Amino acid sequence: MGLVLRTTDGALLDVPPRLSTITTYVILEQERWFETEIDFLSAWLTPQMTAIDVGAQFGVYALPMARRAQRVIAYEGDSDARGHLAQGRILNHVANLEIVGEIPSLDSEDTKRQWAPDFIRIGAEARPGEVLAGGKSFFEKHSPLVMVQLGGNQEQKMALMRAVEAMGYITFRALPRAPQLVPRQPDQPLDALERNLFAAKKDRAGKLKSRRFIADGIRDWRPDGNAHARGVDFLQRQRFAAPFASLGVSNRAYADALGGYETWQSSKNAAGLIFAFRSLHALCKASPTIARLSTLARVAYEAGRRTEALAALRNAQQSLKTGASVEEMFWPAHPRFDDTAPDTNTWTDWLVASVIESLERTHPASGYLGPSGVNLNWLVERPWASTEMERRRVLRALKDGKPVTVPDRLHHAASDHLNPEIWSSGAVERAAR
Repeated sequence: MGLVLRTTDGALLDVPPRLSTITTYVILEQERWFETEIDFLSAWLTPQMTAIDVGAQFGVYALPMARRAQRVIAYEGDSDARGHLAQGRILNHVANLEIVGEIPSLDSEDTKRQWAPDFIRIGAEARPGEVLAGGKSFFEKHSPLVMVQLGGNQEQKMALMRAVEAMGYITFRALPRAPQLVPRQPDQPLDALERNLFAAKKDRAGKLKSRRFIADGIRDWRPDGNAHARGVDFLQRQRFAAPFASLGVSNRAYADALGGYETWQSSKNAAGLIFAFRSLHALCKASPTIARLSTLARVAYEAGRRTEALAALRNAQQSLKTGASVEEMFWPAHPRFDDTAPDTNTWTDWLVASVIESLERTHPASGYLGPSGVNLNWLVERPWASTEMERRRVLRALKDGKPVTVPDRLHHAASDHLNPEIWSSGAVERAAR
């Protein structure tokens, strides 16, 4: 048995006790896998469904799915990973999880099994192109929702998307902070920071739509005569906005974008979100103020446009460094800051903290993949810093071979810190050696 780590969705993962393993590092860092698609699956899967996970590794998808679905078949060719996954099955009491060694092909498995899969995930390590090629009959016969992890360069990702579409599947992207899929427009390029592709045949898409898991009419939303007023009023009523609410909003296009975002926040109508993104993106090209860039970063990320969110964050950070002033109200770049209450003397520091934390979370998705370039030492000293930022600071230092002391904050359990015993026992430091 390796390290046993609790995750935010309630699952227990058994992972190797070394920070050189990405799963171990990420779960210690974020207490969840960094791909937000797992949130969609957790909302969509039902106890009547069957799911397949090809390239399951340590079970970051297979174990949460087994806690929700009727049956999960996990394929993993690496014997060490299978051993940890088997421990995870015991820890989570999920007898409905079947663990299988390397899969010869989906078509050969299909001839041996009595199954009607509702979902299949294909991990990047499983070589998705080969899995698709070895499953032509499988994908013709069955109609699961498909999720393919995107690896390689942009050209390889686009080739994989075209291969999925060539099988008669409609492709989608998942919204990061809501359980909805957005249909891709023809020839729409993949976001460079997007890690997964969803796809479904028309019959499966119809079932998803009937349960409101597919966003509809995203190009049809337009602000009515009161949308701008609703958007501004909604923002002014937020707890965090009191110190700068008097700044108001002077630009009608910005107010209309806020109205679209209010529609999204109040009714989860993705059409309002997409309108807000397009409006803010155009507005920030013409007039990129700090307020608009902060709001754009948040809206772009929620719309699944991570590259645009990252660009907005970097522009906001640069503007803040040059001392640019804030002249309009804004949404903080990350929703975690919505529940904080800066005062009139600290709200500019609060704004900086929200931008820096969002940068750290956005790219790369984990410190394991490289440094974000932000000053985590400054951030963790601010009163609004999350415990995750403290974990990130310590892990980054350990990864770089620098001396670091685990702070007292990480020795105690909290709602956002689920594995204090791992940190207080020295297991994290040992994992770095």
